Amino acid sequence: MIVSKTTARNAVCVGALAADRSNLRLTEQDGFTFLRHDTPYEIGQIWELSYTPCADLTAPHLEDVLVTSAELVGSRSDLAERLPEWISPWRGGVADLFDGKISGPTSSGSGYIQDNVPQQSVGFWMPDRDLVSEYEVSPYNGIRRYYYRYEPFRISYVGVARPPDQIGAGALVRVSLARWYKPPPAADDFPERCYLQISGAY
Repeated sequence: MIVSKTTARNAVCVGALAADRSNLRLTEQDGFTFLRHDTPYEIGQIWELSYTPCADLTAPHLEDVLVTSAELVGSRSDLAERLPEWISPWRGGVADLFDGKISGPTSSGSGYIQDNVPQQSVGFWMPDRDLVSEYEVSPYNGIRRYYYRYEPFRISYVGVARPPDQIGAGALVRVSLARWYKPPPAADDFPERCYLQISGAY
């Protein structure tokens, strides 16, 4: 079942939940974790997939699978009600996410992992307080970038769907860790990090 679809520069990243409730990240080309913008996968759809784990996986991004065949078999519109029955979401604050391994915040409010690496890069969260959206406009391309405040953190929203103005306490969100990244113009000895982001709200 497709549970997330996020922006990734000129492509998209698609997350799914397998029949055994394990998290998957779908790709059609080993070593390339994104899909074209015109991919047919949409949130709520149920697909019959054949896939194998991608090669050379690096923690925490261990969910990548190479899809070899796909057939659409149905869809659901009740993910907000049904997902909590099928998964075990984290409950509480940012400190409760990813086995308590989120560091930060940075000067811009970002949470991240660096040396203390969890064995997963996606999960579901029911926050213990309301999350209110805000945005900033990129001076380079005029695109709005959305965030949610969970003081002292400011968590980036990367879903394809427009974010709700507010995510209520106890509502279900999908959180993920971005790929290992060193923000420019960081010094050569600046460590790569995986930054916390919200990849879906239900």
